[in-house]
Amino acid sequence: GINSFKFFLAYKNALMVTDEQLVKGMQRCKELGAVVQVHAENGDAVFEGQQKVFNAGITGPEGHAMSRPAVLETEATARAIRLAEFVNVPLYVVHVMSKGAMEEVARARQNGQRVI
Repeated sequence: GINSFKFFLAYKNALMVTDEQLVKGMQRCKELGAVVQVHAENGDAVFEGQQKVFNAGITGPEGHAMSRPAVLETEATARAIRLAEFVNVPLYVVHVMSKGAMEEVARARQNGQRVI
């Protein structure tokens, strides 16, 4: 198999890592020759979006998409790509769902960065 580690930029107060933790994790993955995976959504902003949805009385599954607009995936994808470039490590962005995030991945690849 392929050694890999998945980092969550989402899920504040649960699985979310800080940028510092992500950079350190990327550095360690580089040392180990492991692939860095990221679930890219801005966890702080999604948390705020969730509070707004809950405060509006929306508690069903429709609130999921409402609490996390595509721009938050785009921002986190771009941030992860830039940090991977800084560390010089390959990056696998899992669950790419928005056009903006896809464009960030495509742009990085066009510039020669190892991003999938």
